[in-house]
Amino acid sequence: MPSFDDLTPDEIIKKETEARKTEKLKKAEDAEFWKNLAEENNEWTKKEAEDSGLSKHPIITSEELLQMEFPPQQWIIDKFLPEGGITMIVGEAGTLKSYISLYMAKILLSGEKLFGQFETYRKCKILLIDKENKLARIQRRLISLGAPASPEMWIIKYPETFILEDKEWVEYVKNFILENQIDVVIFDSFIDFFTGNENSSTDTAQVMNAIRSLSPTAQYILIHHDSKPVPRLIRSAAQKTRGSSNIIAQVDTQFYFEKGKDNKTLLIEQGKSRDEEPIPKFEVSIISGIDTGIQDFTYKGEVKSEVRMVEEAKEFLFNYIQNNPMISKEELFDAATSLGCSNRTLQNALSILKNNGLIDSLRKPAEGNKMFYISLEKNSDEDGETI
Repeated sequence: MPSFDDLTPDEIIKKETEARKTEKLKKAEDAEFWKNLAEENNEWTKKEAEDSGLSKHPIITSEELLQMEFPPQQWIIDKFLPEGGITMIVGEAGTLKSYISLYMAKILLSGEKLFGQFETYRKCKILLIDKENKLARIQRRLISLGAPASPEMWIIKYPETFILEDKEWVEYVKNFILENQIDVVIFDSFIDFFTGNENSSTDTAQVMNAIRSLSPTAQYILIHHDSKPVPRLIRSAAQKTRGSSNIIAQVDTQFYFEKGKDNKTLLIEQGKSRDEEPIPKFEVSIISGIDTGIQDFTYKGEVKSEVRMVEEAKEFLFNYIQNNPMISKEELFDAATSLGCSNRTLQNALSILKNNGLIDSLRKPAEGNKMFYISLEKNSDEDGETI
């Protein structure tokens, strides 16, 4: 095959023109796909309006609205999975997100309480589309969790071939969901099904519409990665969601998962609840067998918010540094063990204290370049006199 060096200027221009035409054609095909999808969703919306009689009165008064009757907020799993909604589970690598999705599948099949705490109001049929894990790993985890060998949980065998722009694939999955009366569809992970720019609100809206187009009645669980941490910035659970802020706007509930300090627990914080107050941050124990892997997750109770933990850590660390000048970071963190904070929380507290001019840090080459901390405020006695 000749290289560009072997081509005349006219031939090079011709090839570049053909490449641009091919790229424009691909973009046009994508645009046509999203246009058709939008029209299809509009048809569903139109049909629902006709069935409810709203099409005769497309604009209503607040008086009419207040006279209408709607069912109360309904949950499949209390506080976690709403009827007809999207739940997103976010966390950094190693926070057992994929394990949790299979655990939730087990709960939905059996009707047990989630974490032994949150009520499951009805059993569900499930479709798993997992591009993160091979079938052998999924099998091992289901066995470890004690999930039933159920004819009401389906798994796409070759998920790597499933893309949301493939009309034939999408139509096949739509029909499968309809024929088998699938209640819950799990996507692991969300980014693997993404097309376009995840930081674009337009692209994220298109992907969410494509997911919803699979069924107007199903519930969706999306497993997603967290965003990169920003130094010295405390982020909310919602802000830790990777990509455009439109992603969090599109979902009904969102939860952020992080490992506990001893790696034997998970800390779970709700970043969004569309129709109710978010539940307080809580902790679950990871129950593992000697040879079988993770078997269960159990609720331990509520935990303090990150903001409150940082405030308590700031107070403790400041007082400890004042009373123990030139203390190493390792000794400081060991002393703070009783707070039950993560190392990240302690580091955030130290950064805030240093930025506020209350403490300073330095390294000692003679001590293996360890970090040491000193207080920049002098101790005072009860009468305010400098000691």
